[in-house]
Amino acid sequence: MYIPLIHQLPCRHSQINSSPIQDLAQRLTTDILLDKCKYRILLRYRGDEAQQILDCLQVLLDSPTLSGADRAVILKALTRLSVYSGEYPRRFKLRDVETLGNDAVDEGRYGNVWKALVHNQEVCLKVLRTYQRMPTKPLLKMLSHEALLWGQLSHPNILPFYGIYINEVRRNRFGLVSPWMENGNVVNYLKHNPDVSRLPLIHDIASGLQYLHSLNVVHGDIKGNNILVTPNGRACLADFGLSTLLGDNILDWSSLGSEADHGGGTTRWKAPELVFQEAENMDSKPTSASDVYSLACAAYEILTGQIPFFEIKGSEAVILRLFRSREQPSRPTPEKSSKELTDDVWILLECCWTHEPEERPSVGEILERLEGMMTPEQIRSLRNGGDGACGPDSVLSSSAFRQSFKKGDYELSSEEVVKVISMVSV
Repeated sequence: MYIPLIHQLPCRHSQINSSPIQDLAQRLTTDILLDKCKYRILLRYRGDEAQQILDCLQVLLDSPTLSGADRAVILKALTRLSVYSGEYPRRFKLRDVETLGNDAVDEGRYGNVWKALVHNQEVCLKVLRTYQRMPTKPLLKMLSHEALLWGQLSHPNILPFYGIYINEVRRNRFGLVSPWMENGNVVNYLKHNPDVSRLPLIHDIASGLQYLHSLNVVHGDIKGNNILVTPNGRACLADFGLSTLLGDNILDWSSLGSEADHGGGTTRWKAPELVFQEAENMDSKPTSASDVYSLACAAYEILTGQIPFFEIKGSEAVILRLFRSREQPSRPTPEKSSKELTDDVWILLECCWTHEPEERPSVGEILERLEGMMTPEQIRSLRNGGDGACGPDSVLSSSAFRQSFKKGDYELSSEEVVKVISMVSV
């Protein structure tokens, strides 16, 4: 069995003493969430009462002592109540967001990326551009649901989520807040740091993806521009699950206006089965196997500095090649790629690019094979740097971000949690 180098880190810590949390969670689960009648009543709460319940559920989810079974039940209740009520936990609501400068740092057809300040901390504000004809309430509900799922994740190679910002003056303007990554995406990072070792970055991406897949979360849009680099040079996945929320590229925040998109959208990174389904006007849903294909395409970018199928102009031509000859990305000459693109690495990429999804390796297998190709120095860098990326012990983590706020801005006391549970137990 493969044992990852970087183990899953504990959940974010709550300000409540964790010792009674398990008892409170079991009481909530047993007395309410497993009682169909009381569960239906809980989902009918609206307004301030729904807000109190959501805050309570989030406090329980933040506890490191919460069991896996209770966590799954409570998370499902939180997401359902959030969708029905249109509310979400206060810890995700950010109001005092100040944009820096007069212009967005990146922009595209669907939105803008701003550098901003929240409580004197630099953050990335990704604002969705909406129009009067767009149904913003349903849009916000969907966005909140995806953001809630993102907010429960905690791993060194997953970009942390800080919260949702809604412009109080223009209610149809809202966006997501995450750490500001000065190094930008991995494509630009490698252009400015050409001597950086590539395989550890690919290992980082695969580690983050393995974590997502272990929770039955599919990323759905892995490519170089959706991979950010932390201050200490580690890679983390961003924007998972959001790219398909509103259609192709509408929430592809990291690559707004990028060269990669101008070179052919996301087709070049997309698994053939998804491309074929879309070409036939069928519903296409990303899977863990399609993520593996895209992971190899991102690795190709990192190792070669080129987008997949760089020699083919236009998405239509790429689709035609996939249909007619089942092509895979071509291997550049040695002088046009990293020395780390060895024969063994190329064989691994080809295994990930097979057109039969069931024949692609799992992410665990990819990690095991990668580590077999890495030098002892690269292995040591993974072991020594794992906690310094985006995990819960990092200065970039959601917990560290919340601790920078005044106590009480978003947390409930244990007495308040008991009060809320008692309220919904009646």
